[in-house]
Amino acid sequence: MTPVRIATESFYNDKGEKVQPDSPTVVLIGVPPDSLTHETGIEVAVACRNILIENSLYAVHVEIKGSTPTLSASLYRPLPRSYLLHRSMAPFTTCVGLSICSANMTYCKGTAGFYFVDSTKPGKLFLLTARHLLFSPDEEKNELYVYEGSAPQRKVMLLGQHAFDESVKAVKRELSYLETRLSELEEIETTEWLASLSETDRGYEIAAIEAEKKRVNRAIPALKKLLDEVLRDWEKEQNCVIGHVVLSPPISFNVDSSGYTEDWAIAEVHDTMISEAKFVGNVIQLGSVGRDDLVSWMCPSDTSPLPFKYPYTDLLRISKKSLTTTCSVLLRASGLTVGRLNNVRSVNRYHFQGQPTALSREIAVLSRGQWSSFSARGDSGSIVVDGVGGVCGVLTGGEGCDGRLGVTFVTSINFLFKRLENNGYNANIFITADDL
Repeated sequence: MTPVRIATESFYNDKGEKVQPDSPTVVLIGVPPDSLTHETGIEVAVACRNILIENSLYAVHVEIKGSTPTLSASLYRPLPRSYLLHRSMAPFTTCVGLSICSANMTYCKGTAGFYFVDSTKPGKLFLLTARHLLFSPDEEKNELYVYEGSAPQRKVMLLGQHAFDESVKAVKRELSYLETRLSELEEIETTEWLASLSETDRGYEIAAIEAEKKRVNRAIPALKKLLDEVLRDWEKEQNCVIGHVVLSPPISFNVDSSGYTEDWAIAEVHDTMISEAKFVGNVIQLGSVGRDDLVSWMCPSDTSPLPFKYPYTDLLRISKKSLTTTCSVLLRASGLTVGRLNNVRSVNRYHFQGQPTALSREIAVLSRGQWSSFSARGDSGSIVVDGVGGVCGVLTGGEGCDGRLGVTFVTSINFLFKRLENNGYNANIFITADDL
């Protein structure tokens, strides 16, 4: 325990007369949020107050407040494509699609689906993901989990060890590439080829080289700073806790009249991890895929093009509109991918250890082509949207062969909203920083 030394100070008015201060001296005791009941908190405060009185410190009060120690690490605001480090920073931004895992199962990597707020629970930000990422279906009881304030928290972490290592490698690769590219640009300026061009063409080339050098020279120190911050703030697992599970019903099949699979969990995000200034809401960062490639994926037919318009911000915000035809999804394991939504629901047969076989309905998303996959391992929990940001649902699994998933299964967003409401959550997913 760290010793605390308390000194009393005399207060005087303008006439030099000794007076009582307007407010008493207060000793603040920080405890983890919801770790004490109100009754226990009062007992602790009174006991501390009695110790002060026994030592003749009568004008000192005691208060206990919920407090979470932090090293000031928090998620970044996403950068536009014009910044060369936007891809390297992506795993650490507030966009949807964060790679997450349970602190109890760091080997089981998944994805955070979407954020939401509830007007009946002000000041709190929640995220929804798949339950099986945070509770092992084969190793734990498949039962309702509700967080009780005095119980140990079931912590949710940003990145497992493998995902963290891969993110660090990606930053280092980008840094190495830019340093090499800068050397190449400097060499081009001295080549005979450049000198042999006409004055007009040489002017265009020099202008293009100088513009790229400016971008690279700006990006290299920024990437070095990012690498230092990532290693400082996120390398230790205890710094990666971004929230804790507050509710998760048991995994169930053929639920209600809709017949969908129930496989979801809610985590409350710690307010130290996402600040109002850096929060952008439920947006998908498109910068991991080339603009022309993404447009061609979303609009494969010239005769019946989809109304997909690439956002100039590189951020596709979810909306109340819906195309219900082609879907895109942001996935940390497999990157941004595009698939084809099948309006005919699939019926799947599930096998869990020690449980009878169960049938359940799912939304099926097919791959774009024979050699592409819509999802991969580690993508469960991801939000699936169409080209205008309409939400289709949350990814829960898939099936295929040879290590590649030919069909991806998604739980309907309408079903999820209904189940959230039945469990006491009025979820609003169309949120901005003003809602925090």
